[in-house]
Amino acid sequence: MVRCFTRLRGRMLVALATILVLSVAAPASAGFFEVPDEKSGTYGKREFPAGECVYESNKGPDILKAIKVGPPKLFWPNKPGVGSQGKVGYRIELMDNGQLLRRSKLFSGTATRTTSPTFIKRSMAVTPASGHTYNVYITAVWFRPDGTKLGTVRHFVAYYQGSTAPYMTWCTEYA
Repeated sequence: MVRCFTRLRGRMLVALATILVLSVAAPASAGFFEVPDEKSGTYGKREFPAGECVYESNKGPDILKAIKVGPPKLFWPNKPGVGSQGKVGYRIELMDNGQLLRRSKLFSGTATRTTSPTFIKRSMAVTPASGHTYNVYITAVWFRPDGTKLGTVRHFVAYYQGSTAPYMTWCTEYA
């Protein structure tokens, strides 16, 4: 009887340890992949900040409310034939399981090769659902004087995996 109880207790401890390891390792594993920027045309130097996940405090730590996106720094291209300054802008996109869910308006300003417009931090509201994967992107745009696109860069900001099990829900921010 004591031997049987000891084996059972040992198995329960192994099962508990496995669940604990999975609950800690699963969120971290989301950060092991990197998504390269999608680029086209002529674009300037840029700096993209990390996203910041905001949770509803009255519903526990696992209920995502929004993903804040810091302002990017966008500079005018240092290339011949494009001038020394021009209009740049960016928008935030929220994807749900690969489908566009929401897109912000374009925030724009004038950039030079050494100065970026002063943009402010924005947020994209999220209503998480079980089994959904949310991705947040910044799409930066450089414009010609006639208003047509000179170039674009699409940058991956944050990833959120929703689940009914609290230990399987996480939000990973990328710089």
